[in-house]
This record gives sequence, C-alpha cells and structure tokens, in this order.
Amino acid sequence: MDDARAENAGLGEEMARLKGLKGRPKIKPSGMEKKAAERRKTKERRQQARRGKKNAQPRIDEERTLVAEVPPGSRFKGTEAYVVQDLLVRPHTLRYHRQRWVTPSGETVIAALPAGVAWHRGEARVCSMVRVPSVEEEGARRLTRGR
Repeated sequence: MDDARAENAGLGEEMARLKGLKGRPKIKPSGMEKKAAERRKTKERRQQARRGKKNAQPRIDEERTLVAEVPPGSRFKGTEAYVVQDLLVRPHTLRYHRQRWVTPSGETVIAALPAGVAWHRGEARVCSMVRVPSVEEEGARRLTRGR
C-alpha cells in the first residue's frame, strides 16, 4: 500500500512538471529551534552553577557518644545531638551524642563535652556555631516559607 502511494505521488509530481507547473517547494528546516534549545541549556547551566544547595545541612564526618556520670537509680532518657563544626585543612563536622539521664530526685544530667569544645566550635575556635533544628522546629519554619 505504501509503495502504491509513493508511486502515485511520484506520478503526480511528474505530471505537474510536464504541464509546466511548479512542484512542491523544497523548504529546508530553519535552525532557530535548535539554537533556542542550546541557549536555554547554557542559561540553565549558568544558573545551576551560581546557586548552592537550598537546604544545606552540614555533612557529619564523625559521630561520638559521650557517657554521663549519674547516680544509681537514674533513668536513661536518650541522647541529645550537639554538632561541632571544626575547620581543619578540610572541613570536619563531628556530632556528639550526649547521654541524658533523669536522677531519682527529678534532676536532668547531660554528659559533659570534652575540654576545648564550646559554642559548637572546635579546638581552634575558627568556625561558626551550628545547631541542628528539631523536626518540630523545621516543620514550623516550612509553614511560613511558602508564599
């Protein structure tokens, strides 16, 4: 069937040529669509290169669990995350898991940080403070963002 259609189209073009009529115009594709697509791609690449991550959380390189000294009869209540971002020759983020206990008298005891670690900074005190938000705090912040 396709052969018959192709033959019929060829005969129609030959008849038009013999009658002196102009045949179908031979139109070359313009390059506009291709160039526009290339321009869009390069523009997107430039924008991606400029922007950083939208939800940049510090990468945790090491985790340690700190043990608290508690009186007998205390109940274990879990751990508390404390992120220290120290600047070495390379970035190194350390998360201490500080044990939390409740004494029989109702007092909360949290394991002490090692000497030299204060305000979420490492030994050299050259990094900024970082506090990891809780799930509830992060959820509350996201409600007010989207406008």
